[in-house]
Amino acid sequence: MKQLYATSLIVLLTTITSFGQIMEKDLRMSEGVQNALVVELPGADAKKAEKIWKSFIKEFGKVEKDKKMKEFFIEQTIVPAIDQEYAIDIFTKFDEYDNNTRAYFWFKMDDHFLNSIDDESEIEGADAFLTDFSIEVEKQVVKEELKSEENGLKNLQKDLSKLEKEESNLHRDIQKAKDTIRKAEEKLIENANKQKEKMAEIGNQEEVVKMVSTKLNNVGKN
Repeated sequence: MKQLYATSLIVLLTTITSFGQIMEKDLRMSEGVQNALVVELPGADAKKAEKIWKSFIKEFGKVEKDKKMKEFFIEQTIVPAIDQEYAIDIFTKFDEYDNNTRAYFWFKMDDHFLNSIDDESEIEGADAFLTDFSIEVEKQVVKEELKSEENGLKNLQKDLSKLEKEESNLHRDIQKAKDTIRKAEEKLIENANKQKEKMAEIGNQEEVVKMVSTKLNNVGKN
C-alpha cells in the first residue's frame, strides 16, 4: 500500500452494474471520519439490504453489530478480491430513504482505511466486491418485483375468470328470461283464445237469457 494522504476526495468508481453507483467519500463512523465506499441500492429497504449483506459476507466471518453506532462490522477477514494476504476489518451502515437504501462500507487494513489515492488496486477489488453484493441485492429486488407482478397477473386472471363466470350467469339469466317471455307470450295467445271462447259462450248465454226472459213474460198470456 502507498502512504496515506490526508485528502478528502469523492471519486465515482466504475461499476459493472447500473443498479447502484459506488462513490468514495469521507464519512463519520465509529472510528471517526474515514474514507468510505457508498453504494446506492434503489428499491431495497434497509432491512432487506442488511439481510442480504449478512448472507453475502458470512463466508468471510461472523458479522457483529455496534447497536450504539448502528454499524455492522467483521474483523480480520481476508477478502481475496481486495487482498489475498492481508486481513481487513469491514464496517457497514445502511441508510434507508423512500424505500431505497444507501449503504456505507469502510475497509480497514491495520490502522489504515483504504482509499483510491493510496490503495488503487485494493479499492478496485473492493469496488468489484461491492458490485457483486449490489448485484445480489438487485436480484432480490427484481425477484420480489417479479413475484409482485406475477401476483398482479394472477389477480387480473382471477378478475377475468369472475367476469367470464358473470357473463355465463348473465347468458343463463337472459335465456331464462327469454324462456319466461316465450311462455308468457304463449299464455297470452292461449288467454286471447280463451277470451274469444268465453265471449262466444257469453253471447250464447245472453241469447238463452233473452229467450227465458221472453218465456217469463209470456207466462199466463195464452
